[in-house]
Amino acid sequence: MSKKKQWIALVQHKHLYKRVLHKDSNLYVCTNMAFLRHFLLLFALTISAAGFSQIKITGTVQDKSGKPLGAASIFLSGTSFGTMANDKGYFGLSGMAQGKYDLVVSCMGYQTHNQSIDTRQITEPIIIVLKPKLEELENVIIGPGEEVSWEEWGKFFTDNFIGTTPQSKDCIIENPSVVRFRHFRTQQLIRATASKPLIITNKALGYTITYQLEFFQYDFQSKILYYYGFVLFTEMETKNERLRQRYEENRMKIYYGSQLHFLRSLYRNKQLDEGFEMRKLVKQPNLEKERIRNIMKQGITLNSNVSLSLKKDNTPTVMGGQNDSSSYYQKVLKQPNEIDILYSPILSGDSIAHQINSYTVGLTFNNYLHITYIKEKEHIDYLTSKMEGNRKSGFQTSMLKMNEPKVVEIGSQGEVNDPLILLSTGYWAWSEKIATMLPSNYWPRKEAKK
Repeated sequence: MSKKKQWIALVQHKHLYKRVLHKDSNLYVCTNMAFLRHFLLLFALTISAAGFSQIKITGTVQDKSGKPLGAASIFLSGTSFGTMANDKGYFGLSGMAQGKYDLVVSCMGYQTHNQSIDTRQITEPIIIVLKPKLEELENVIIGPGEEVSWEEWGKFFTDNFIGTTPQSKDCIIENPSVVRFRHFRTQQLIRATASKPLIITNKALGYTITYQLEFFQYDFQSKILYYYGFVLFTEMETKNERLRQRYEENRMKIYYGSQLHFLRSLYRNKQLDEGFEMRKLVKQPNLEKERIRNIMKQGITLNSNVSLSLKKDNTPTVMGGQNDSSSYYQKVLKQPNEIDILYSPILSGDSIAHQINSYTVGLTFNNYLHITYIKEKEHIDYLTSKMEGNRKSGFQTSMLKMNEPKVVEIGSQGEVNDPLILLSTGYWAWSEKIATMLPSNYWPRKEAKK
């Protein structure tokens, strides 16, 4: 049973976003194969229209004795499709496109149930059996670390979970008291869980979000943030047409240039038309910096008047020396640990994606894709977060890294079969947070009409 996990990873090194070394791509595509992939991708676009016909998922929720569980909550994670079971435990969900989803079922006093479903393979009602929640699970201990308070870590959690984009100002956690923190000082980690689903009001995009937080961790050594959970979007009801229009305008602004937008454009092999330029990025270790650091660890004195050593916090220091060597060592030690090698040719979609079946595209590449969205500049708040407020905004640039050497399956909605495989850095690491999260079934109005 798989858990689709909403995964966001932020990797930062000083003022630079850290990249991970990867080898040159070994993919080879002949002209005929490239044509075939292009044809198959267009074929997927043509027949995927059938997937948008309304379908229905039905079933019942019960306990292990067969007793119906009325009022159980049922939803498709990452979407706006949710409902409640009736007094006989029956439920029905309709209106979604054909595809793969995580079906999540919860009921007070029972453990949350989740399972991966494919609407194209469902032929009968689903029977879901919930297990009773053991009392000790109500007070899950998330490790031996020191328990800390919301007052101490709440802002840190909010900034990293909700985000620091302009939309975050209008995105509020209504029940922060359910969040618990533990600080692992030795490992330099902070973790959080929630005893109940978080209720989040996003007045910028017009959604009430129910987020069942499964895991949250920030590593202060690697500066990597991980979190995932199950999420349901509910449209805010309003009779104010101007407010509805403002919601849609804000959603469209968020959508274009987002990772969701990119994956959908890649599925259709239209990423260039949509404004995305893909290039190969290779990271290589800074060998000269490694050489200087190795010398420094040995406490070696160079040229009689330049000595290298480590501070107590493991920070490199050059001591003494008034000549060019001293300046050179200082300069090298300030360089990043890795060096970017960005290849100028723009990659085509069919060079990294291939057709798996009539409704799925497979994505595969070596380590990093350098992705530039040329239709929008970086927001000033992003530059400020990188302490580069004085720099002129450039095009939005993000990187995708494969955590495992395997094929990532992408559906027509832009959904990914295993989000844990893809690691986002750069602009998306800043912009893709809860305050800017859209349901996977969201489409801009002008595209939904097509």
